[in-house]
Amino acid sequence: MFDLDGTHLATLHLPSDLEVMDIRDGHLTGVVKDDFDVERVVVYRVNDGSN
Repeated sequence: MFDLDGTHLATLHLPSDLEVMDIRDGHLTGVVKDDFDVERVVVYRVNDGSN
């Protein structure tokens, strides 16, 4: 992840089937599909390691 100025913020290791939709306010929102192509919304908290 990089901010708007290009500063490196974090490196994320994500599931290969995750389609990232949004990253903001410490959360990553995305969509994954199951074996039947049913979509499921997932939200991951992005921890900067400070807490």
